[in-house]
Amino acid sequence: MAFNISDVYMGFWTDRSEENPFLRAKLTLSADLAKFLTAFFAMYVTFAASKLWDITAYLIHFFRQGRITERCRPVLRQQQVVLKNSLSPGSTAHRLLQIWWANRSHPLTSRDSWPLVLFAVLCGIGCLAAGLYSNKIVDMSPRVEVLLNSPNCGFVDRSNVSTPDNVSMRVMQYYLDSLAAATEYSRKCYNTTSTQDCGPFTEPMIDWATSWDAECPFSDSMCLGPAMRLDTGEINSNNALGLNSEPKDQVNLRKVTTCAPIIQDGYTAVVVSNVSTATTVKPITDDKMIMNVYGPSRRKLGGNYTWGVSEDAASSTLTRTMWMEYYYNGLFANLSTFSPIPELNRSTGDGTLCFISSNGLLFVEPCDDPVFATHASHYDVTDDFTYYLADRVTGVLGCLEQYQWCNPSTKDCTIVGSLADTKEEFAQALNPTAMQSATVHMLVLVLNNLANIPFLGSEVTENLMANQKVNGQIQFPLPSNQWQVEVQGWHATVMKLLQEGILRWVIGPSDAILQDHLLPPTSPEQAALCHLYRIRPGPSVGAANVSAFGLFFVLTVGTVVILASLFLDGVAALLGRFSRTVRTKQRAWIEDDALQLQRMAYEADARVEEEGESGRGPGLVWKGRDEDVPAVEGENAVLGPLLGSEDEPEAIELATIEERPAAEEPEIFKERAKAPERRWSM
Repeated sequence: MAFNISDVYMGFWTDRSEENPFLRAKLTLSADLAKFLTAFFAMYVTFAASKLWDITAYLIHFFRQGRITERCRPVLRQQQVVLKNSLSPGSTAHRLLQIWWANRSHPLTSRDSWPLVLFAVLCGIGCLAAGLYSNKIVDMSPRVEVLLNSPNCGFVDRSNVSTPDNVSMRVMQYYLDSLAAATEYSRKCYNTTSTQDCGPFTEPMIDWATSWDAECPFSDSMCLGPAMRLDTGEINSNNALGLNSEPKDQVNLRKVTTCAPIIQDGYTAVVVSNVSTATTVKPITDDKMIMNVYGPSRRKLGGNYTWGVSEDAASSTLTRTMWMEYYYNGLFANLSTFSPIPELNRSTGDGTLCFISSNGLLFVEPCDDPVFATHASHYDVTDDFTYYLADRVTGVLGCLEQYQWCNPSTKDCTIVGSLADTKEEFAQALNPTAMQSATVHMLVLVLNNLANIPFLGSEVTENLMANQKVNGQIQFPLPSNQWQVEVQGWHATVMKLLQEGILRWVIGPSDAILQDHLLPPTSPEQAALCHLYRIRPGPSVGAANVSAFGLFFVLTVGTVVILASLFLDGVAALLGRFSRTVRTKQRAWIEDDALQLQRMAYEADARVEEEGESGRGPGLVWKGRDEDVPAVEGENAVLGPLLGSEDEPEAIELATIEERPAAEEPEIFKERAKAPERRWSM
């Protein structure tokens, strides 16, 4: 089934199948908008990470400043400058390594450098991880889960499809498409390790437990050997079936299917073909009909005849055929196609008889399977080969389908019984919520219309595994338990039909003619279910999910970090009014800025070179000494190169403070320098 972006709900929603409470809230967007959001997150997280490093560098500088107010090693002063002026942890680590290398001969340089280097590297890794995590917030994977939002919710009415008109043909084709899709999915998903082609369902497979030696589902005398029992256990409406109901509104479904080959001795009759007994359109004169006597069919074949096959038709038909007769109990009894004999009638379930005819197929070797038994030899002159024909014109396989409903909130369950009886008991005895009742009602519609063994008879060729080994008229070898292989395949298809049926109920038909024959929801709760179904539509739809928690977390934390970094200096200046220590350390942070250091260099240069040439004269006045960016007053002020540039390569040695007369001491050093300074080459 193809989906469009219009079928997907766009906006915030809660994924109640998610176990992690922080990941339940999601925002569904178009893939194009999600790509833009991904790019925005990457840039935003990178910017916020840089501001977080600004705060970190400030704190390191602040707490280290108490160690270096007096005399200290030059490397410590240089590190403070690097902390103030580096823009990222990576650039900080690089500059700190350069300082370490330049001063590596000093015995304490490694101790002073490597902790800072490693811390900067770790911060850089953390920023990188944050950037990578931001991509995880947006889920654009092929298996992304979204909510459906279809205006055509409901089942297509197939109650009046007996007339072969255009509407009836479209209705039948609609349901046959469901069967074909479920058959294809079941073949790809079960008995395989890959789940890529399991359809758009949130749960690729619905598992079950198999008992190979179960009791006969009917009277013991009716079964040929042990029966086969397939039990799904409790299937949760959310986890396994894709609904998105609140915990109190969820239901659990259990389906038990028990099958066995049915005895035919004493339950067959040979009659002459006529209009009453014939199951073909034009009965052949004097042809013999092999009738199965398991209870009268509504086809009115006469007596207790359930089904029959013409001997002539069987021998001349070169393909395998299958027919199903079934009965229901409770409110659905009127849908039965035959009335079973007491030995087959079980009120605790819904029964089906599968009549499988191998007809004129030529088996290359005998088959001991009780349903596909083949031992009659047939020599073919043309092929010069001995083939084998079926022992009987029909093999009979009987199945009993049983159901059980449970309320997960109370742990109460109905009996294991027929579909109608268990539905009625659920409503009367389990005290369900209105949403639970609506969910059971919808699932019963799916089970009754699609997800059952009788519906498989609509596609005989696809739903018989034995036909996968047929080439023309030749049947290649079958195992002695082929009937069990068939039952396993049927059950897998029924499980997929259950998922496919829910999907089709929610999405509705796209055909305008079929929409006119839609049976819409009959209650507000049923209508609400139309918007509570999760699927994985695939990349072609162009939908993506954004974690609401991740979105909120990134935007909140990032905004707080950015604002904190912007107001950090202002807060420190405010605190400095009440604390001399804070004021001193804040002043050191400002003066270690590259532009403030440039200002100091020009002021020192102007005092050393008093001739005032090249714009370096003492007449220049600087403002903004306590701000991030100092500036020179005057509209026509210019600055020349500092001493030590390529124009003036000579080195100038500054005298220590003790060696310089007090009158010549630069004003800039009076407050900060109390100990002799080292000599620098400029």
